Amino acid sequence: MTDPLDSPRAALARARTHIADLDAQGSAFMGSNPFARVTEIDTLAQRNVAKLRLVRPFPSVLNCIASDAVHNLRSSLDQAGYAVSVAHGGKGMDTYFPFGASLADVRGKQKGGSAEIPQEIFDVMVGFKPYKGGNDLLWALNKLSNTNKHRITSPTAIATAGIQFNMLGGNPGMLSIPNPKWDHTKNEMELARYAIGGTLDFTFGYTYCISLLDVGPVIGQPAVDVLNHLAQEVESILNAIEAEAKRIGLFK
Repeated sequence: MTDPLDSPRAALARARTHIADLDAQGSAFMGSNPFARVTEIDTLAQRNVAKLRLVRPFPSVLNCIASDAVHNLRSSLDQAGYAVSVAHGGKGMDTYFPFGASLADVRGKQKGGSAEIPQEIFDVMVGFKPYKGGNDLLWALNKLSNTNKHRITSPTAIATAGIQFNMLGGNPGMLSIPNPKWDHTKNEMELARYAIGGTLDFTFGYTYCISLLDVGPVIGQPAVDVLNHLAQEVESILNAIEAEAKRIGLFK
């Protein structure tokens, strides 16, 4: 007998394949030493600016892989809605998983895009809080699936230890040290500012990862970790839907 959730689970399995691929290719890129320390002159402020910068092109395929993983995770949930609708005698038309901006928004989907999902199953879906302020990570999945597919990931360096400086020549003037934070728009992190004419050597600790962009709860978070967590969440939802569908007699 065919499992009614075969298709959703196949989509989930495909997402996990993409996540593993993202991990492997992302690790290979990050292991190629794509960052370098650089010094520029801020002509307006007349200061040297020490930075850590990405100096190798970020592979566009990593965005494609991450987007494919997101698409399959979201698709898995929508396909589960379709499966229970058909099992309930529906046409499989309004069967979208009910993401929303709020709990009220999610419940409103029962009269719209999720109208063919049986009440008991709909309640199970709502129980996972797929709205902002409920399960923010699950809510982010929907937002990621609707974002710009050409820029969903970014290389990110994160300072992990204090920066040690040694002036090799000249006067540092007013040496300023910001709170190092990666700038995703420029693919760099400012480390220090000092007087033009000075020579500054510095050491610092940092780690790096491929991070996600655009959506508040996951901005700057390691893409592989977030996507793996989402895959576990999707699996939990599929299992809960199956259990309830069997309880009410939709599935055998």
